[in-house]
Amino acid sequence: MPLQNETYWYFAMDKLSIGGDSSIACNGGCHAIADTGTSLLAGPKTQVAAIQTKIGAKPFANGEYTVDCSALSSMPNVDITLAGKVYTLTPKDYVLQVSGQCLSGFVGIDLPPQLGEMWILGDVFLSTYYTVFDYGNKQVGFATAKH
Repeated sequence: MPLQNETYWYFAMDKLSIGGDSSIACNGGCHAIADTGTSLLAGPKTQVAAIQTKIGAKPFANGEYTVDCSALSSMPNVDITLAGKVYTLTPKDYVLQVSGQCLSGFVGIDLPPQLGEMWILGDVFLSTYYTVFDYGNKQVGFATAKH
């Protein structure tokens, strides 16, 4: 992925779809950054709220949501398309199991309007896909991580 801005690992994101529905988030393209300092997948609050509804998440505390741990096998996959390539996150990838609870790996964040629609691909994404930060060539690359 070529960087669109050298101040961050900032690149174009084609779309984010859930269970094949691409109208929920990043419809028509948006921007994203790969950020090792962010634990979750962060995006515009209204879009994340729609995602939480689609995956069956319920509000918990401080903008976090929980899901029913027994429902993981029936929850939809999340597809993030970058440069025409689809990167799939299964519920096991985007749901964090902490102290007997299952937390949604999505969080809403409204960034300053001048930045436009942007997503932060944090550890939920980066732990599933091996990431190469190549500043010399002004690009970032992703490949399926071997676990």
